[in-house]
Amino acid sequence: MAFQNVIMPKLKLVHGASKQVIDPVTIIGNGTRETRRKQNRYERFAWKFPSRSILQETKVELYEFFRGTNMSLDSFLMQDPDFPEFINTPLTHKTANVWYMELPGGHPVFNPVMGGLTFKVDGVTKAATFAIDADGRPTVTVTDSSGASTVTVSGPVYLTVRLNTSISWSISAMDKSPSGASCTPTPLIVDLSDIDIIEVFERA
Repeated sequence: MAFQNVIMPKLKLVHGASKQVIDPVTIIGNGTRETRRKQNRYERFAWKFPSRSILQETKVELYEFFRGTNMSLDSFLMQDPDFPEFINTPLTHKTANVWYMELPGGHPVFNPVMGGLTFKVDGVTKAATFAIDADGRPTVTVTDSSGASTVTVSGPVYLTVRLNTSISWSISAMDKSPSGASCTPTPLIVDLSDIDIIEVFERA
């Protein structure tokens, strides 16, 4: 499995999706009792998008996206419907001019699309560069900032995810090609299976 730096089409839903928070733990037992030991510091998100709740125009976009890439195995970027963007969201200071690149509550963003984000220091837009620190946490170095600054970020939030189960589709109707044209007709109606997606913490 590898990371592909491509963005899944934004879902347009009739009804909401179900979302689960997975706490990564190991169950340790000695025959009489069990203990739960946390494997790492980060929880993972998982989503289930019922096919009936996805608008038809989005189903066509998803069909084009998933059939054009190796998405049965590879990870990609997706906007969380619950937190699709930063809006003047304050960042947590690490040291000097370095800040943690995390959602409110400390959830990491490992593959931010930096070109779409605006970082401000005390209300003034500044440049920022992304990195992973020695502890494996995502950070940004923000120009002209310090521990005494207020650093905020605005722009779309993309989390790194992959399909948790296989996806299938069928095409119920196709658009006709123009007369005499050699182009391939595009699907008008696509029936998709339910989509199960889980977050992964990996980079290119």
